[in-house]
Formats: sequence, C-alpha cells, structure tokens
Amino acid sequence: MYSFFILIINMRILTNVQCYDTIVVGVKEEYSEMKKNSAFLVFVFSTMIFFIMSADASADQFPDLPHWDKGEIMYLYDQGVVKGLPNGRFGSDNDISRGDAALMLARAKELDVNNINKQTFSDVKSDMYFYEAIEMAVSEGYLSGYPDGRFAPKDPLTREQMAKILSIAFNLKGGDESFFNDISTSWAKKEIASLAKNDISNGYYESETRTIAFEPKSNITRAEFSAMLARAMNDEFKAGTGSVYGNIAYQSRFLIGNQADVGAKVFLFPLLLNSNIISKAELDGYSMGLESFIPKNSKLYLAKVDKLGRYEINDVPVSGTYIMVISSENTYRDYNQPISVERLLGNVLGDSYEIFKTFNLELNKHAVKLINIEKNKIIEINYNFGYTFFD
Repeated sequence: MYSFFILIINMRILTNVQCYDTIVVGVKEEYSEMKKNSAFLVFVFSTMIFFIMSADASADQFPDLPHWDKGEIMYLYDQGVVKGLPNGRFGSDNDISRGDAALMLARAKELDVNNINKQTFSDVKSDMYFYEAIEMAVSEGYLSGYPDGRFAPKDPLTREQMAKILSIAFNLKGGDESFFNDISTSWAKKEIASLAKNDISNGYYESETRTIAFEPKSNITRAEFSAMLARAMNDEFKAGTGSVYGNIAYQSRFLIGNQADVGAKVFLFPLLLNSNIISKAELDGYSMGLESFIPKNSKLYLAKVDKLGRYEINDVPVSGTYIMVISSENTYRDYNQPISVERLLGNVLGDSYEIFKTFNLELNKHAVKLINIEKNKIIEINYNFGYTFFD
C-alpha cells in the first residue's frame, strides 16, 4: 500500500511536468510526450505498481530477516534455494542443520534429485525431506558423512564444515591461512582461508588483540549460511570496491585564494585493521608515508596530493569503516593544542602510532574522518586547512 501511495503522488506530479525525481529509468527526456499521452502514462505506472507491489510482497515474505543479509536471502528465495520454515518465518538466528544445508546446496547447484534409489547413510531414510538432496550432494563430492556410517542430518552445521562445503562446490581456491587468528589447528584451514580470499567471509574482529577470528568450531546460523551461499553463487553479493578522491587546499597570507596543498598525504586504512597480515616494519614504513612498505592485500592506502591539489585512491574493498587521515604539507598546527584523535589512532595502529604521530600529526595540521566505501561508487572528500598557525 505504501508503494502504491507514493506512485500515485508521483503520477500526479509528473502529469503536471513539475518534478524530475522520477523512478522510471530512461524517460526523463520524455516528460512532454508523456504529458500528451496519458494512456501511455497510465500504462507505465500501472506496470510499475505491479512490479513494486510484487517486490514489496517478496521483501515481506519472511518477517524476521536481519538487515545485513536481507538481499542475499531474498535472492536465494527468488532462485528457489530457500523456502523458509512452516511457521512463515525464515529462522534467521536458528542454527542450520546439516540436512537443510545439503538441501539448499542441492537446489543452488541444480542437482537432479529424481530417481534416487540408494541409502548411503544409516540415519538418512528415504522418507526424509532432505534424503534426495543429501544423496546427490554426497555423490557429487560436496558433502560427506562420518566414519560410523551416519550423516547426522539434524546436527548443526559448523563454520568449518560450511567452508569445506562451499570451497568444494564452488571451486574456491587460494588464501592466506594466517588471515584468521584461530584456524591453525582446524582440519579445514585451507578451505577457510579460501573464503576470505574470495570475499565470502571476513570473520569477526577481536578488539583486544586487534586480530580477526573465524570461530571454526562454532555453529552457523541459517542467515549466515544463506549469505555465504549467495556470495558464492553471485559476485554481486561480494564486497566489491569503491574509490575516494578530492582536493586538498590551504590558504596563504601572501597569496590570493586557495592554494593546492602539494605533497599532503592522505592515508586510508580500516578501523578494524588486521595486524595478522602486516608486520610492524611494514606498518612503521606506512606510518612514515613510504608507499614501498605497503604489503599487498593489506587494505592500507596512501595518496599524495599533486600540483593541482588533487588525490585519488581506487579499488578500496567495501569492508567496514575506514579511517582517513589527511596530513597537510604546507601548514603547521598549534603545538599547544592536544592531538584529539590520539586514542582512536593509537588503538588502531598500536605500536606504530608514535611513528605515525611524529611524521604526520605532531607538526602538521591534519584532519581525521571515518568513512564507509560504497560498492562501485566514487566518494568525494575535500578539505581546506586554512591558514598555517606559523608563518
């Protein structure tokens, strides 16, 4: 009803050719023609009403979907991979069983579950709703049972079992086994590492140690498994990348207008920095503004302002909040004033903070911002440091 109401209002405005925020793609230049052709207008909006009301009905299919993975779950629903629980809910926070995981995987891989006439496991009977899916998933090599002949279909699926399943089913390769701090003893550490490498899972950040955990022995929920499965099926649900650019300026008492702050440094690094894959020497070098010290896949970025006052940072993964630090090259700060971001940067950079402060904060005017990178978007962030404290 809400979508229908909004569309009626937009129809009335468009009929009078007074508004340009139409949600009809590609017809902005056709307003005058649409005004002349009311029949066409009614057809367009009738069609839109149908599709948007259908989308709303789909979005309300499960009343208990969490915001963070709603898109992934509805994608699986539209693909026929998930159908929810008998009570009409999805059961987002429920642990997913091994049997249900097999069922979802069989649907995702479009396995032929007809004419199954064997029983591989003692606890998977032919009258069970996931019987065919388990038999086919096992025959394809995606899943396996236990040495005692059981599959344990009602047992909860663990996160390391999930990693094994998805890495085999979707041929996920590569990854740094040191990315997570708790997988060295896991039998699936290779498969777990491949999830990070392929943007399927980034694990959990542990603030006390400033490292990232995977929790391989923990159970995985229905929502979490759905999110991982959707990412494996469709790259659109992977994190993706975005860009940041802008102009950095200052003012001089000897020159008119804004001046390009040539040589100013723009640092960009995650608020939840993964120190597992960055050595202290590398982080120290980065803190000094030395680009050659930045390791690959570290999510540490550094740009220097050019003679036109511009900077640009590209291909930044969409992965949580980033800290941007802009350190002026041509202005100096009031040394009597404390550095207000000392605690924030100290917590993130750890032992390298003192070096970062010496090279970028102590003498220079600086600005610190928290930003979120958006997929396939370019964010513009400009800054003007004004006059230097000392001339």
